Amino acid sequence: DNDDRDQIPEALRTVLSHMDERNTKLHSANARLEADQSKLEVNLKMVRSKNSILIGERDSMTKSLREAERKATLLEEEKDMVQKGVGDLKDRVSTLTVINRSLQEQVDSMSNSTVKQENEKYQSELARLNSELVLMKEEKENTAQL
Repeated sequence: DNDDRDQIPEALRTVLSHMDERNTKLHSANARLEADQSKLEVNLKMVRSKNSILIGERDSMTKSLREAERKATLLEEEKDMVQKGVGDLKDRVSTLTVINRSLQEQVDSMSNSTVKQENEKYQSELARLNSELVLMKEEKENTAQL
């Protein structure tokens, strides 16, 4: 009986010692977990910060992309207008070239036509009248000298 009573405190000390040991291990593990948690929270803050920066960059890139697409659309519309204008100018040049050829043909045909013949006839008549005038002046001078 006495032996049993002496063994109880010893057994209690052993149990308490194991509990203290276990408590120390748990505190140690808890301290490691808290340190890990702190590191993870710091990492989480860094990741959130990087994420925020990336979101800002993405939004900026999206805005730049939209602006570039808008400019591309405007340039495409302007290109279409310029091409239409060039087409209109080519048509106008073709029309003017045809008109110019027609006018040149008319000028060429007129130079060989009756207008030229009439002009030559009038020049011939003018030359004849000038000759007659000279003769008349000479006759008048001759008559005046006699």
